[in-house]
Amino acid sequence: MDKTISVADFGLTPLRKCIKARDGEGVIRNLHTVNLNLVKFKTELEAQGLSEELVAKFATATTTIAEGKQKQYEIVSNRKLIVQSNLNICNDLYEQLTQIFIVGKILYKATDAVKLNEYTFSDLVKSVRKTTSTEKIQDKADSIAS
Repeated sequence: MDKTISVADFGLTPLRKCIKARDGEGVIRNLHTVNLNLVKFKTELEAQGLSEELVAKFATATTTIAEGKQKQYEIVSNRKLIVQSNLNICNDLYEQLTQIFIVGKILYKATDAVKLNEYTFSDLVKSVRKTTSTEKIQDKADSIAS
């Protein structure tokens, strides 16, 4: 049985394409192909200068990439859980604010028009923006003074 393989069949070209495209599954799949070809043609390649160090790098690259992909999946999943939790907290806050605004509008509708305007989302947003901009100005003044 003849052990010949072309450069195109060795698997490096599709591996490079998958690396460039940031396709993790494709990289792992093509690394398996390259590793199998390295084992299959080891004697011929060693005669041409293939080092054991390079073979070891290809062998460990597969597991390293697979572990990195798993960590990435875990991070993304954790982020989605945090976002969902924060969304629930924001929805609860919105419900509480809505109730406060309804009660405030009922209380001040007939007695105090200025206070009535304070029980709207637009007024709340203005107050928050004013507070944060004042804090930024104060922080800049403190950093200049020190």
